[in-house]
Amino acid sequence: MKDPWKGRTKPNIEHITSLFENEVMGAFLIGHLVLESILVLMLEANPHVSNKGDYFGWSFFRKINAAENRDLINSDMASFLHEVSKIRNRLAHNLDTPISFD
Repeated sequence: MKDPWKGRTKPNIEHITSLFENEVMGAFLIGHLVLESILVLMLEANPHVSNKGDYFGWSFFRKINAAENRDLINSDMASFLHEVSKIRNRLAHNLDTPISFD
């Protein structure tokens, strides 16, 4: 069986609770949630019948692509949002990922 912790630091409870004090991580993750909510609002304002309005059930990746395909955002914004998503995924799946606004 593959070791799910290979290449990662297995956190202890002190490490996990210390993440609540990481203001940069908190600001980044809240910003991601805000961006995702804005994408949902944009998609709701320009719905396609086949979507059945379940935009919150979609992945962030799918929301970005749908917004770009509907010309709600341009390709530069889509690329930026995809990069934001990659950073968020690294943070979510490796708690030791360093992050700063520098």
